[in-house]
Amino acid sequence: MVAAVRHDGSCPSLDFLGALSPSDAAKLYGLFDRYAEFGLIQDGQKFKRLDGDVWEFKARGRDTGLRVTCYRNGSFLVLLTGFPKKEDDTEPREIELAKSVMEEDRRLHKNTPRGRR
Repeated sequence: MVAAVRHDGSCPSLDFLGALSPSDAAKLYGLFDRYAEFGLIQDGQKFKRLDGDVWEFKARGRDTGLRVTCYRNGSFLVLLTGFPKKEDDTEPREIELAKSVMEEDRRLHKNTPRGRR
């Protein structure tokens, strides 16, 4: 698993994870470990497709829902963005931001035949 870095050097997923309380961050890191060990998480309450190639990890934080978006690039899962979520549906602006970060990441790694190695 790797985190996408935008052309301006920012890393939205790690910025989000770094701002969480240790207990909230542990919930998401537990899901990342589960994905790394077993592959695709079949539980739609923990991991689901948002739009096209963009997926989201879903955890319940102390005060709100926690989401981290990602996509697959070769053998890597690339973390894109993170955000708190209080509504039932993910807001379209969060999906569009994740897609934008994904496209930047794909442009950065376009010359690698199978994505990152």
